[in-house]
Amino acid sequence: MSGMNSEKLRILTVDDNHLNLMVMKSMFNFQDYEVHFAECGEAALNMARIYSPDLILLDVVMPDISGFEVCRILKQDPSFKDTSVIFISAASEIDFIIQAFEAGGVDFISKPFRKEEILHRIKKHIGHKLTALELLETSSSLQKIRKAQNRLISVFENELRSPVINVKMIFEFMSKGIIDPTKEEQYKKTILDLLTNLDKSFSVLENLNDWAITESGKLKNEPENINLNEAVVSLVNLYQIGIHSRNIRLNIRIGADHVVFADQTMLKTIIRNLFSNAYKYTPSGGAISFDSWIEQGFVIIGVSDTGLGMSQEIQEKILDPKVFYSSMGLNNEIGNGLGLKLCKDFIEKSHGRIWIESTPNKGTTVFFTLPAKNENSVTDDARSLVW
Repeated sequence: MSGMNSEKLRILTVDDNHLNLMVMKSMFNFQDYEVHFAECGEAALNMARIYSPDLILLDVVMPDISGFEVCRILKQDPSFKDTSVIFISAASEIDFIIQAFEAGGVDFISKPFRKEEILHRIKKHIGHKLTALELLETSSSLQKIRKAQNRLISVFENELRSPVINVKMIFEFMSKGIIDPTKEEQYKKTILDLLTNLDKSFSVLENLNDWAITESGKLKNEPENINLNEAVVSLVNLYQIGIHSRNIRLNIRIGADHVVFADQTMLKTIIRNLFSNAYKYTPSGGAISFDSWIEQGFVIIGVSDTGLGMSQEIQEKILDPKVFYSSMGLNNEIGNGLGLKLCKDFIEKSHGRIWIESTPNKGTTVFFTLPAKNENSVTDDARSLVW
């Protein structure tokens, strides 16, 4: 089908009578249509496949293939399912008209015809088609809005509500004297609990913001040279209290000179979410590692943990763009699958790729690639980041 909102509507006119075609050509003068003409059934089939008309004016009686047969052949092709076919014939018997509709036609005009009648019928059926397309577009938009709404409700109910309630309870306990912040042991635990819950809330809000910008089509991708080691160290430092409290070993084995050419915001989101997932599933006394190496113009990064691991089926689910999959963390953290979706989207927008290697009960490594340093970038040195 032609682009009905951005191009002229296409009409294919088929008649074995040359004089009738001349009349048709004259009729379409000064009409805002792209019109093509065919003089037999075979030519009509070929031209329909070339031009994908929005509407066909089709003679019934032709020397090679009848108009009924032409219509039946076209309607067997899914690409012509919604193409309107108006039959034109000198015959006006009721059986003839019934055959026209049974073959897949939407209308029947008897010869001799009047210009005004044909143009009116064309506008009528084109108008119906435009209305149907507009309804489909509106329905599709509403479905997207509903999905987004459900996603937001899920995030607020499952991920934001819990940490906010926890923070509220901590302050209530402090106000009632149940928690005494003057006692060193309680003070440290209280601060750790507050930071942990606020970190969860902040991470969720960051993902929601990134997701909203991506869904709106307003996402900017402005790549620059970024020192990968400094970027990882800077972000992971924000989680030092939680790492130490759970006695998790952190290994950052990223080359000091490894530079990626990526958008700063996208890189931050990727690292934050992959580290957050590793932290979520790594038990106390476990380890999280960052490794990198360069191959064929790309930096390959691996984020590993010694956590729960996952089956092949789950690996496929979490990377499926149509599925929002998440499971409970070791400390009952609730997720929504949004973080990895953002990672995959941002990595691919950066001309990289992502894959997973995991063994149940042993751990997981998420690998991804990003373009290495761009020597032609306007910045002379790789940017150092503090997040």
